[in-house]
Amino acid sequence: AINGSPWVSRHNDYKLAMNDAIPGSRMRNLKDIELPEVPPSVLAKPSLDEQAAEMREYFKAFRDSDHAHRDYRPYFRPALCVLEVAWLDAGEDLTDPFDSERHKLAAADWEELRAKLAWMLESGHKDTNENLGFLPSSVRGIRADGSPVVANLDYRIFCHPLKDALPLNQLRLSKHLASRLAPHKPLTTSALWHSRRARFDLNPSNSGSSTFMDYPSFWQQIDSLMAQVPGRDGYSANISDYEYSSNERVSRRTYNFLDDQEPLNAGFYHRFYKTQTRDAMGRAVRRRGFSDMTMWAARTTQPQVVGAPNPAAGQGGEDDEAVHRWTWAVPLELVYMTPLMAWNPLDIRYGGSSNYNRDCGDVLAGPAGKRTGDPLDADKAFNGTCGWFFFRTPERFFDPNASATADPADTGYRVVGVLDKQGALQRVRESGTFISLPEIEGLGQIRLRYPIYPVHWEGSQAWKEVKALQTLTLETSADGSVGSASDVANSLAGIDLGLSPATVGNSHTHTLSLGPDGVEALERGETAVGITTVDNSHSHTVKVRRTKSGSKWVYEIETCDGSPSECGDGHKTLAVVS
Repeated sequence: AINGSPWVSRHNDYKLAMNDAIPGSRMRNLKDIELPEVPPSVLAKPSLDEQAAEMREYFKAFRDSDHAHRDYRPYFRPALCVLEVAWLDAGEDLTDPFDSERHKLAAADWEELRAKLAWMLESGHKDTNENLGFLPSSVRGIRADGSPVVANLDYRIFCHPLKDALPLNQLRLSKHLASRLAPHKPLTTSALWHSRRARFDLNPSNSGSSTFMDYPSFWQQIDSLMAQVPGRDGYSANISDYEYSSNERVSRRTYNFLDDQEPLNAGFYHRFYKTQTRDAMGRAVRRRGFSDMTMWAARTTQPQVVGAPNPAAGQGGEDDEAVHRWTWAVPLELVYMTPLMAWNPLDIRYGGSSNYNRDCGDVLAGPAGKRTGDPLDADKAFNGTCGWFFFRTPERFFDPNASATADPADTGYRVVGVLDKQGALQRVRESGTFISLPEIEGLGQIRLRYPIYPVHWEGSQAWKEVKALQTLTLETSADGSVGSASDVANSLAGIDLGLSPATVGNSHTHTLSLGPDGVEALERGETAVGITTVDNSHSHTVKVRRTKSGSKWVYEIETCDGSPSECGDGHKTLAVVS
């Protein structure tokens, strides 16, 4: 369920493909993400064994988040994959939401899809191939002639190559006891890490520290990553957003959460924004999802997306567009692309990945019938590779003594035989994306896919109570001892700073509470940002720095609501509240 709309997808095997839409057309277009290159120091080695040894050093650096050992960052590129939904005009034909190698909607039109689904819901059957989904219709408005505006829910999954490296130390297992203690097979922490049950937390802190921030924060690291992901207008999107005052009947531009001076580009996914005016509680920072903390939104100009009439149109404000159209998204997983995708030390031919029959025909055709990838028979070994049979990594790159265990849902062949360009039989393994790689000699398994999707009950009061109880009763320290309530409170200690009384208007003051993340930022010599309490019917967004004066720390206002040194109503200094 996203933005209050429950639905069910078909089976999703999605590709590492990124948004390729442009405003006004190509709304669903995706294109393949460019794969990382092989480190030059690997290619410089003269023999296969030496190349494999050097490649393992890069994997070691990646596993340990240690770019001093080898600078792995350009070659282990993370992609953030998201699930996006939109309401499309009911006149749009039913089309598959995105390409998949094995799955597509098993219906020619919307009526057939709903008829099949209704039969299965009545009977308790399921589609064996998992190619049906519940994509609801909704009345989204009423036209001037009284007819309803009907829309159908559309979804797609796509990925975005992140601009910067994301070390593995920014991820940890989610503390979900149910997934670990499932009755059919309880798992240890290490086993859960590499299983399909695992879900992961991304460090909320934007500081880059490997220490996790275990407390609420407005702008989190996931917000910084989602802000790179475009909506249905694609990467060229440049769409303004406006607040609307029903009393004044005017619209005003909204701003980036992190910068009062930067207008918000609503064509990219975000969940927080700032307004020029304050609400009845004195707040200027707002969240798209209201009580839903895990929903991101983006505006679009694509005409197929059904929008809502703009009440500000024709009212003389900044915003005169007749209709505003929106899509919504949640993060699904982080996928790390590795240099194994491009490494081809055995010089094996690659046929392509755009057309199965053309690209894979020669790969599968053999003198003794269809080739199966037999690693012991040259007549049955694959003749090169293609996008559907992508095997180029030498078997000996991995640990030859490790036991191979296959998940029934995986489609890999493990060790197969492939003919190189000279016709010699080579023993190789998959070069595509694994959940966890086979064991690498000296390194063990390394996970490459990290589900980070939110679960719909997170954020509810019951969830908060259960997680608080879990923290107080089950969390253990490094020595295995169970923490107390006071231990937890001390680990979450922050600091309260009082603003000096206002010198403009009514005399009043505010308190600015910085959590542990803010305190850590100040200790590193950086600034910290927070929102004050509401007093005199308003609050302030304050950026704080601290300097040493003798033996004492002095806290200073760097900016207040974007203005340097002091707030507009005259708050000039900060003092620690004891």
